[in-house]
Order: sequence, then C-alpha cells, then structure tokens
Amino acid sequence: MRDSFIFYRSFYEAIKELPETNQTKLYNAIFGFCLNHEVIELSGIEKTVWTLIFPLLEANYKRYINGTKAKRKQEPSEPEADPKRISICIKNLYKDKDLISAQSKQVAREPIKEKISFSKSEIEFQGITEKHIGLWGCAYPAVNLDAELNAMCAWLDANPKNKKSDYLRFITNWLKRAQDKAGRVR
Repeated sequence: MRDSFIFYRSFYEAIKELPETNQTKLYNAIFGFCLNHEVIELSGIEKTVWTLIFPLLEANYKRYINGTKAKRKQEPSEPEADPKRISICIKNLYKDKDLISAQSKQVAREPIKEKISFSKSEIEFQGITEKHIGLWGCAYPAVNLDAELNAMCAWLDANPKNKKSDYLRFITNWLKRAQDKAGRVR
C-alpha cells in the first residue's frame, strides 16, 4: 500500500477531453492501481486510455517496490592493492637483471628513464620496455595490456590533432581509467 504516486501531465491531458463519467472511472482505476495495486476492469474509451497509461503506472510501481527493498552493501570501486602481489611483481620485474638483493628496493624506487614516443607512420609506441610492461601489469591487473595499447594506438592515429607531449603519462592515465572500468580483480 502506497501513500503517493507519480501522475504525469500527459495523463491529465488525455483524460480531460473525456466526458466526466468516463474521467471518474479512469481516475478511480488509476488511484486504485497506484495506491492499492488493484486492477479495475474498464471498457470502451476508458479501456483505450488505460491501455496507454498502464505501462507507465506499472513501471513506476516496480520502481517503488525495488526502492523499498533493503539495499545491498556495495563493494568499493577502487581495487585494493595486494602488498604480496606488488612485492612479487617488483621481484619479477628485476629478476632478469639480478637485482634482487638489498639494493633491489633502492632500484625499484628509481623511475624508468626510457622515453616513450609514438610513431605515426608505424602506428605504434616506441621505447616501451619490459620494465614498463611489468610495472603496468602489476599496477593494473584487471587490464589487458595488449588490447589497451592497441586501442591507444588506434585512438592516437584517429586523433592526430591531440598530439601528446608525455606518452608515459598518457598511457598511465589510460590504463588507470581502464582499470577503474574493469572493476575489482581478486
């Protein structure tokens, strides 16, 4: 049982042209359905107008019912960083260079110095290293790096006026948005 409902101007405009007896029947049918969820049988012109109005009334009733249900607790949209995974990723990133030692933490904090550029003629990035791929794979686990890098190349090719001055920042921001859209990875 409801205390209120939505009555659209279009309902009023359609009903006001009917004779008063037909208006009364339609208003009673609308109020009965919306407030008590009772369906009243109509005939003639009232049934015609009711057939047009009913889908909106039913949709609003369903929204009302869904709004009265208990809300589920939503999971946070930001993925939580797993320290073990990051540690493993950094170790794997530097494993080939035999830097896993007391110095590895120092090296892991150093920025990657290779400059990334975009070749318009070859439609590909240049200067992306294994360090970049490893770091991005750890930082954005829900992202398919190959697919996203291809999408970036396609976007840069289609938008030549949007030349970037810092491709590393461009790629990082793109991957961050892709990670946010992908949701939480477990």
